[in-house]
Amino acid sequence: MFERRDRSRYRIIRNCVVECKGTDHDGELHEISAVGAFICSRFSPQLGDAVVLHHPNVGAIAAAVVRLEQDGFALAFVSTSDSVLFALSALSQDMSTPPLDYGRVGPAPHAHDRRKSHPEHVS
Repeated sequence: MFERRDRSRYRIIRNCVVECKGTDHDGELHEISAVGAFICSRFSPQLGDAVVLHHPNVGAIAAAVVRLEQDGFALAFVSTSDSVLFALSALSQDMSTPPLDYGRVGPAPHAHDRRKSHPEHVS
């Protein structure tokens, strides 16, 4: 079935913390809009749970769990100027902050292949 949305959502990946019932749970912020977000996490809240989404560079915003999926859950914000500012700030942080490297060491992928395919390149 085709899903209609009246607001745009944007994909980002940023570590976050979801506070629920006084306990912090690690997660990854994968989508955000002015009215909600999708969090990938091993934590499984219940539908309707009140939570606080903590972004490491932006701050925190109250939300409610509105959908559960196998890899995470969707949150709904009360649509206010605060939720718009939170979403825009999270997006701008994602554009200006390099993603985590997750331990990769060495040259960028395919850098070695480029040197081989272009013999005029001198190391």
